Amino acid sequence: LGSFSLINEQFGWQAQRKNFYSNLQQSHLSSLGFRDYGSSRKDILKWNANWKINKKQQLSFLSFYANLHFDNPGSLAVDDYLDDPTQASNLYNNQQAGFTNHTFFFAPSLKSLIGNRLVNTTSVSIVHTNFTKYGVKNFEKRNEWEYSARTRFSYNWLFGKIKMENITGVEWQYGTTILNESTNKSGVADSFLYNDDLHYMQYFFYTQFNAKIGQRVILQAGASRNTMHYYFYRTARDTSTFPQNRVAGNIIAPRFGLVYKMNDALSLYATAAKGFSPPTLAEVRPS
Repeated sequence: LGSFSLINEQFGWQAQRKNFYSNLQQSHLSSLGFRDYGSSRKDILKWNANWKINKKQQLSFLSFYANLHFDNPGSLAVDDYLDDPTQASNLYNNQQAGFTNHTFFFAPSLKSLIGNRLVNTTSVSIVHTNFTKYGVKNFEKRNEWEYSARTRFSYNWLFGKIKMENITGVEWQYGTTILNESTNKSGVADSFLYNDDLHYMQYFFYTQFNAKIGQRVILQAGASRNTMHYYFYRTARDTSTFPQNRVAGNIIAPRFGLVYKMNDALSLYATAAKGFSPPTLAEVRPS
């Protein structure tokens, strides 16, 4: 408990048996804030678990639910700040500016030992978000679904006295967003502006070799091939230019690294790489 009605509460429960481990965490954080109309609330429920199926397979789970709400008191002119720094901007207060976010995430992962040196890790995930923003000029609601799947293989062997490792994998991601934009009238959706239907799909392949030479040197070399597809449809008065389709990528991104361990407390690291950073949906929409 603290000033400005601060409440921070956490609860945890753990259970472990011979082949199963479970960890449940719950937390709550809320405050009215220093300024008027500056309250915030964050509730999170998280669960992760590990199940050792047998000597060569392990199944892991990670999930959480987050419920967030933040009010936005807005910025103040200098005179208003000097008069009362705790007050909210009249414009932001009247429009009840802020946002709420409800997100659910779930991801199982299976790790399997194949033979004595080959390890496969395969995982899938699903994310659902309901997001509402009460802006000064706009009222925005987003309904988002995101799916992903990935698998990777790790293989270790000796090349003379050099310890070698290869990591090769592929990842696929797909997301869809239904976005409704209206004018804001005191925290309530008013006049309709437009509706956006957004889709993206990203996939990439990667491989990396690690070579441990002695006890001090590790060499790394790898590359990935990256592609991202966008689909964007807007419901508006003029829909002649929609839908829009874009492709970013088909890029080969190499990476090289060197680690030199000077002693138990200090290592030097150098890397050279070409990255791939496609624009986000928030960057695609306005353009």
